[in-house]
Amino acid sequence: MKMLRLIFTSLIALAILQGCGTSKKDQNTNNLNTESVRNDVRNTKEDVVEDRDCDCDNDDQDDALEKVNIKGKKIPFSYEKFDLDVEYPNHQSYEVEFKKYTDTAKVEIEDEINNKKVLGEQAYNDLSPILERLTIHKSTTNDEVIKQVIKAFNLKTDYKHFKLKVRYNDGTEKKYTK
Repeated sequence: MKMLRLIFTSLIALAILQGCGTSKKDQNTNNLNTESVRNDVRNTKEDVVEDRDCDCDNDDQDDALEKVNIKGKKIPFSYEKFDLDVEYPNHQSYEVEFKKYTDTAKVEIEDEINNKKVLGEQAYNDLSPILERLTIHKSTTNDEVIKQVIKAFNLKTDYKHFKLKVRYNDGTEKKYTK
């Protein structure tokens, strides 16, 4: 039995040593194969991270769909950026994003409470009258801003967390939280 184990161990050691004695050409091929495997692993890890962070939607497609051409349009409210996130019990939230660029705007409304997501032109059309009704400005108090936003968006008051970031047309940025 010991003899059989010794022979078997010797064969394994010989096979390992045989694999280590490679030519320069084989080493270059092995290095390329190893690098290729590493790249595949990196790409797979990135894909997994993207999938884990995804809300089951294609974010690149969403980015394209969120864009609205505003060139020549008169924006009826005084915000360059309006980023609202209201969190409710049971991991539900109501989110609005409006960001004005030179000729375009990124607009999205994500309502997990009613399971609705609206992007781009339709989101802009839905959002514009609401933002136009708001009478908040940079000197409005935190509580008054929250009160107006909750009312304007017809949101429930049993939220767990309220967060709003606004950049007014003059460049002033304000955060409102509760």
